[in-house]
Amino acid sequence: MKSIKTLAGVLLFIGFLGVAFYLLDKTNKNQIQSREEKGKLPNDIMFMQRAYPTGTIKSDAYRLGNAWKNQVEKSQRMIANVWEFVGPLNIGGRITDIEISTGTTNAIYVGAASGGIFRSLDNAASWQPIFDDQPMLAIGDIEISKSDTDLLYVGTGEPNAGGGSLAYDGDGIYKSIDGGNTWQSKGLENVGSISKVIIDPTDDNKVFVGAMGPLFRNDNNRGVYRSEDGE
Repeated sequence: MKSIKTLAGVLLFIGFLGVAFYLLDKTNKNQIQSREEKGKLPNDIMFMQRAYPTGTIKSDAYRLGNAWKNQVEKSQRMIANVWEFVGPLNIGGRITDIEISTGTTNAIYVGAASGGIFRSLDNAASWQPIFDDQPMLAIGDIEISKSDTDLLYVGTGEPNAGGGSLAYDGDGIYKSIDGGNTWQSKGLENVGSISKVIIDPTDDNKVFVGAMGPLFRNDNNRGVYRSEDGE
C-alpha cells in the first residue's frame, strides 16, 4: 500500500513538472514573440503617440486641415470678419532654408519647417507668405536658378526630424517661374522629406533632388533623383 502511495506521489510530481515546463516554455515563446513584434516598431514614443492607432502619420489629414483653413479664411473675408493680431511676439519657428536672389530685386526667401515660404523684396523690412495656397507647408529646401532668378524649385517635407519635434512628410517638388507668385507641383509626391534641391548652374532643365523618404518606416522612395527636362 505504501509503495502505491509513493508511486502516485512520484507520478503527481512528474505531472506537475510537465505542466510547469509547458507553462514556462509558452511564456518564453510569448516573450520572444513580443520582443520581435516590438522590434518592428519605432523606438520613439512621440512618433507612436502621433501615429496611433494605424502606425503611420496621416499626411492627408494635414492637407485636409490646411484646405479647411483656407476655406474658412475665404468665408471670413466674404462676411467681412476681421482678425487682429495681439501676440505673443516672442515665439520663433524652425527655419529650414534661406535663399537670396542675385537678381535686380534682391529677393529673400525663407522656408519654415511647417509654415510655408516667406518672401521679402525690401531687404527684410517686410515679409509676405507666398506658399500658403499649397496643400503642404512643411519646407525642406529652396533653390533659385543662377541664370533666371524668377525660376525656383522647392522641396517639401522638413528633413530635421527628432530632437523633441516631429515634422510631417512633404508631398514632393514645386516649381515657380515667376519668383514665387505661383507654383506648380512637379512630382515626387511619395519621397517624404526633401533635404536638398540643386539646379545645374549651366542647365536649368537639369535638377537634382535629395530625399530621405518617409520618416520612421522602410520605403524605397528615397535617394537622389534627377530631372533632365525641368519637369
